[in-house]
Amino acid sequence: MRGIVCYKLMIKKCKKCGKTIIAKGNLNHCLDCRKRKCIICGKEFCITHLQVKTKCCSRQCSAKAKSKIKGKNHFNWKGGRFVDKDGYIQIYMPKHPFHNSRNYIKEHRFIIEQIIGRYLTNKEIVHHINGIVTDNRPENLYLFSNRNQHQLHHRLINKNQISKITQSNLNQEKLTPSK
Repeated sequence: MRGIVCYKLMIKKCKKCGKTIIAKGNLNHCLDCRKRKCIICGKEFCITHLQVKTKCCSRQCSAKAKSKIKGKNHFNWKGGRFVDKDGYIQIYMPKHPFHNSRNYIKEHRFIIEQIIGRYLTNKEIVHHINGIVTDNRPENLYLFSNRNQHQLHHRLINKNQISKITQSNLNQEKLTPSK
């Protein structure tokens, strides 16, 4: 035979409104203070002491809420920045025309766009000079107009025909008139 769990009834004061209540266990609020309105369906429901942060009346409404709430209002919001599987920093930009399906863009592309004052095309490649893809300082970023130029740069470095791009090289390139 199972043991019977018995809670002692206690006279307490509601922590929100101060009403005197007869409560068992860890319940610290009166019935009126435990009533909430579901943010999805609008139905009134009563929470337990374990559901202090609950905003939905059921699991179905909770699932709908999680799919509807995005960005800063989402419960799992971490500031709109994360490092993706390739090591690049992604930032939340829902109004950017080239955002991905989750409304994020790569931070290094955004920084170059701010510097040159326009959106980058899909063909343009942003190169990290020091090779560290999380180092998105403007002086560490170099813009190639297409993939072929970027690959050529890497091939020439591998054959030691040119030195790596450095700030002094970039300054000389800017000063030297193109032929």
